[in-house]
Amino acid sequence: MSLPGGIAPLPASTDRGIATSILGSLFATILYGLTSHQAFRYLRVFQGDPSYLKVLVTVLWTLLTISSMSIMHLNYYYFVTKRSQVEFLSDAVWSVDVIIVTSCAITCASRLFFAQRLHILTTLRYFISAPIAAAVFVRAGELPVLIFRKLLLNRVHSNAKALCIAYICRGLQMWGRDSVAEKLYGTGLAISVVADTTIAAMLSYYLAKGKRKFTSYDNHFDRILTYTVNAGILATFFSLTTVICMYTTNSLLVTIALCHLTDQLYVNSVMTVVRTSRPVSDPLEWAARTRSLMESKSIHRSVFAVIRLVVPPTPRSFAYPYLAEDG
Repeated sequence: MSLPGGIAPLPASTDRGIATSILGSLFATILYGLTSHQAFRYLRVFQGDPSYLKVLVTVLWTLLTISSMSIMHLNYYYFVTKRSQVEFLSDAVWSVDVIIVTSCAITCASRLFFAQRLHILTTLRYFISAPIAAAVFVRAGELPVLIFRKLLLNRVHSNAKALCIAYICRGLQMWGRDSVAEKLYGTGLAISVVADTTIAAMLSYYLAKGKRKFTSYDNHFDRILTYTVNAGILATFFSLTTVICMYTTNSLLVTIALCHLTDQLYVNSVMTVVRTSRPVSDPLEWAARTRSLMESKSIHRSVFAVIRLVVPPTPRSFAYPYLAEDG
């Protein structure tokens, strides 16, 4: 039975997957705006920071911009352009490949950033940071394997154009047919969850034992937000939720939305840690530069108030322990 206008009805599970993907993209876009504000504010205020930090911020923001644009194109292509076709998930569009590349790059860069922080903080340097780095490279190793499978399948069968990325785009119809991609992606996500949990636990521990403790004026809400954002606990929660949904739901569009949200949250955590870092030798200069930036544009006042509420400042010993010791 078809709807008026010759539009064939979609299965209920497909509609739920579409709604979840669109909602996930909406929330990810909100996080992208927050991350963009933090990135530009950091590059404007902290111009004296090491070059590698400024390069990291620029690269992460660029990758996040490309990923967000690709997600928007994917939603428009499948849910607007191909909406009248029941088999609208049977073709792969170029934005799917872009999402795969940018997601792997964002995942590796963000987790390596926190692994480097743990390498500085802990006395068991390589015992903690080396397994995390290995997990990151295992996740990154999915990309060349999937590309190779895609090229090989294209040579074997003309209709196998997107089998290697079935776990991202065609999960509603092809998830059970491509067990190799399913196992590969599931293993990568599980390893990422282990790495995320280790990072969050270790960073929370060192944040709790930092030299600058929370004062009596800090309420419990501020403390909870500091741990969830700066230590990556919120991103770890969404990473675990992604794995659970991948194996408990029939719609991979849910997994797409959660993966994109996890990338956004991890980049937001990186931006927060970098942005709240400041030289302990001259905190008044940092305050003056921040105040002058806020007063230059009145709109920054309201935005800065929201940022302070969502991501409160981080103790210096957590963000840059080696500078805290020198200072």
